[in-house]
Amino acid sequence: MKIEEVKSTVKTQRIAAHSHVKGLGLDENGVPLQMAAGLVGQKDAREAAGVVVDLIKTKKMSGRALLLAGPPGTGKTAIALAIAQELGNKVPFCPMVGSEVFSSEIKKTEVLMENFRRSIGLRIRETKEVYEGEVTELTPVETENPMGGYGKTISNVIIGLKTAKGTKQLKLDPSIYESLQKEKVEVGDVIYIEANSGAVKRQGRSDTFATEFDLETEEYVPLPKGDVHKKKEVVQDVTLHDLDVANARPQGGQDVLSMVGQLMKPKKTEITDKLRMEINKVVNKYIDQGVAELVPGVLFIDEVHMLDLECFTYLHKSLESAIAPIVIFATNRGRCVIRGTDDIVSPHGIPLDLLDRLLIVRTAPYNLTEIEQIIRLRAQTEGLNVEDTAIQALSKIGGNTTLRAKCRNFSGVSHICKSQLAENLLEMRALGISVISLTLTGMVIGNAYYQKKQFYPSVVYITKSNPSMAVIYIQSLVLVLMLGKLMKKIFLGTLRAAEFEHLMERFWYALTETCLAFTVFRDDFNPKFVALFTVLLFLKSFHWLAEDRVDYMERSPVIGWIFHLRVAGLLACLAVLDYQLIAYAYQSTIAKGATVQLVFGFEYAILMTMVLNTAIKYMFHAAELRSDTPWENKAVFLLYTELIIGLIRVILYVIFVILMVKIYTLPLFAFRPMYYTMRNFKKALNDVILSRRAIRNMNTLYPDATPEELQLSDNICIICREDMVSSSKKLPCGHIFHTACLRSWFQRQQTCPTCRLNILRTPITTTAPNPIQPAAGNDANNQNDANRSTSTMGAAGAAVPGAAAAQANLPNINLPNSAALPMIPGAPGFVLPQMPFIGLPPSTLLMPLPPVPPALDTLTDEELRAMEGNERHHVEERIKHLQNIRTLLDASVALMNQYSTIVARLPPVEIVPAAATLTTAVVPPPPSPVASPSTEVAASSSASTVLTTVKQPAEVQIEDLGSDDDSVTKLKKEPLPSTSKAFLITPDQQQQQQQSPSTSSSSVRHSEDSEMSELRRRRLEKFGAASSGAN
Repeated sequence: MKIEEVKSTVKTQRIAAHSHVKGLGLDENGVPLQMAAGLVGQKDAREAAGVVVDLIKTKKMSGRALLLAGPPGTGKTAIALAIAQELGNKVPFCPMVGSEVFSSEIKKTEVLMENFRRSIGLRIRETKEVYEGEVTELTPVETENPMGGYGKTISNVIIGLKTAKGTKQLKLDPSIYESLQKEKVEVGDVIYIEANSGAVKRQGRSDTFATEFDLETEEYVPLPKGDVHKKKEVVQDVTLHDLDVANARPQGGQDVLSMVGQLMKPKKTEITDKLRMEINKVVNKYIDQGVAELVPGVLFIDEVHMLDLECFTYLHKSLESAIAPIVIFATNRGRCVIRGTDDIVSPHGIPLDLLDRLLIVRTAPYNLTEIEQIIRLRAQTEGLNVEDTAIQALSKIGGNTTLRAKCRNFSGVSHICKSQLAENLLEMRALGISVISLTLTGMVIGNAYYQKKQFYPSVVYITKSNPSMAVIYIQSLVLVLMLGKLMKKIFLGTLRAAEFEHLMERFWYALTETCLAFTVFRDDFNPKFVALFTVLLFLKSFHWLAEDRVDYMERSPVIGWIFHLRVAGLLACLAVLDYQLIAYAYQSTIAKGATVQLVFGFEYAILMTMVLNTAIKYMFHAAELRSDTPWENKAVFLLYTELIIGLIRVILYVIFVILMVKIYTLPLFAFRPMYYTMRNFKKALNDVILSRRAIRNMNTLYPDATPEELQLSDNICIICREDMVSSSKKLPCGHIFHTACLRSWFQRQQTCPTCRLNILRTPITTTAPNPIQPAAGNDANNQNDANRSTSTMGAAGAAVPGAAAAQANLPNINLPNSAALPMIPGAPGFVLPQMPFIGLPPSTLLMPLPPVPPALDTLTDEELRAMEGNERHHVEERIKHLQNIRTLLDASVALMNQYSTIVARLPPVEIVPAAATLTTAVVPPPPSPVASPSTEVAASSSASTVLTTVKQPAEVQIEDLGSDDDSVTKLKKEPLPSTSKAFLITPDQQQQQQQSPSTSSSSVRHSEDSEMSELRRRRLEKFGAASSGAN
């Protein structure tokens, strides 16, 4: 079995606030210190825990457990973690809560077994070649990215390691640098790097960095001895559950088939008892060989009063195991009822027999001074600089609530502080750029005025100087950004993360389109052109922000008057600017002809439609906020608004592209927005059509929910989360909602809100007439319909519901359809006789029916009613049986259709007598000099009729008896295709024919002789009439 180090799957959310705990903080006499090893106060509990640790180390704790009892927030989890740290820093610690054992998928004992194996460690010793020492240098070397771009990549890492014997500098692979970052290795840490695998392990901080005032939040280790490059006995600590998880994963080989098969296997398989037994055997083998040793860990079960009697029984038995871990219980309850019982009251909700095995340690609440010390300790661990006033305020809050909650907040506070620091750095950077730009602009203007002494010559000098113009452009861009910040502060305030993300995403696309536009208008490229495009991008950004901010109104619970004032002012300003710029572009185009202003005019027209759409949405949202009840028709108005605005945009883009193609060239920069505009318009049109169809179905097809159905259901509409009293509709899937809620829901989605059933694709169960009507006078079809109606009758003469409708939709197998069934070339067409319905054999998988009494007339009325059943489940069972019968009938008809299709493609079966093959010579009358076509057709059809029941040879001899020279002419004649009805011969019939060949041959020969005599007589009569007519 392959043993590898697996990352522990232990949940750490409950011990995250106690990561600073390193032990119980006892002196050499076992007396607790006021603040040591990360613990503060709780001297009695810590002293008692020290006694428990001594019992564990002396192996006198077997069969027993520890119970920590005290109010919430009194350090029970911290003391349990400290006991595990006292036993060793590599001892497994598995925390869990009593409520975790209750699950609908996993048994309670299975959850406890998994946590027991989490808390049992396995220490494996192995000698490896490593580089070990204290980190004195850690320098990543950056090079250009070989994949292109402007980024840098790490080519190698230079690291220096120091031991008591010497120092060595190593050059590491970039992959090892990622491991160093994961381990958070810094200068001064003691690490070792495996020479073969490159695995990095941080052992701790070098003790040379320890100080007297340190609060022992960091683990310090001595400087390694010996050389840097050496062989060292490496200890790997894993748990039994880690081995279970590692071996439960599907394993594969290195060949191609194994790798392909690996893709078809699940990512994780179930951990079975058999797998655990195999792992235990291998572990025992390693222990016997001296390669590994078991390390009993600590299983901490908080809120133990949540366990029931079954769990306590399992724990009582597991404590007696030879490899049981150290079990620590914690509870904040006194006398309470044991779960799983009705009236058994016990201390802490634990049965008395298990309570006799426990050592009980009481924890007391912290005072304000101790809480303040714990908060300072936690803040130092998180690397936060918290003021004294804030610590005092947090201490008061922690005294009223729980200390764990306040310690958990430090992680969030740390993240917020880092985010604010990054924002402050960005603001300082922007301020520095603004100051530098303003300084450079002042220097350029001052230099120009110093040289020219006048305003106009100074302006000419600046415009002719490229460096001066570059500084002016930079200053203009800075001014635009400052104006944008000012407008954002006035009209929008603080941007949300989603708004900023959408803005940046759209901005880069717009910038790319602008660069493409520069290629189209390269002849008009000048500072004015650049300024106009900058203004366009500037206004586009605020149009996007206004749209996102109005959409936020529907999701925001509270909207103040400042929000309305800002949004209304922003929309008014944008509308005025768009109108003015459209008017300017129109006047410029009228005066100067088709110029670049045509592009800006259409762009601002598109922005005007965006402002119009946003303003309409804002008015609808504001009107709904003023009413106490939701506005039902708002979704309808918004849908039609998007449809109309989308149509206007599509028309504008089409006109714009046509004009650009005629005047300039194909506008590539307009393709992307035009595509998205058309796609949105198509979506809006589909939404309108589908919503109208769904609402029409709701009003006409879906029934109203009855009071009985409302009482049987949850009676809460999941769309509005209110009770359903009246005006409710029942969907085909059976879910019930408010009619108004469904109408609003169907405006955007045409699915069931609960099960996501497509409403438009769901067939509506209605009684429809038979679409296939038999033709008048078609006796075969009428007979088939009669057969269908007869076959769908039940045993008592009653028609099976739905059977006639189901068979009416099936194709008529007696009507040949050359288009649907292509015939084989040369195969004759034929019609199968009506197939009798053959009942399917009973399935062995179905539940056998109860025996029916032989004589029903002997039963009384009450007994018959009891057999029939009047309750709901009896009716449901009858309906289910009828549906099963209908399914079987449909399946049998489908199979019959397949059989008829296969038989229609087969050639006809020819009857071959066993005695001999009959060959019939047809003697036609003497031919006339001029034979009519009708005579030839009649002769050929008669010949083919005679040769139907005999085997046609490849060559047929025909004797011409009407020739003058009495010669016999042998002609080679191809077999004629048969157009008569084919006979299907079953194997039984063929066997009977083989058993009686003489009778069969004589009967066939007799019938053939009579038929040929009659045929010869008719031909002679026709030939004689034709000869007399010719004479």
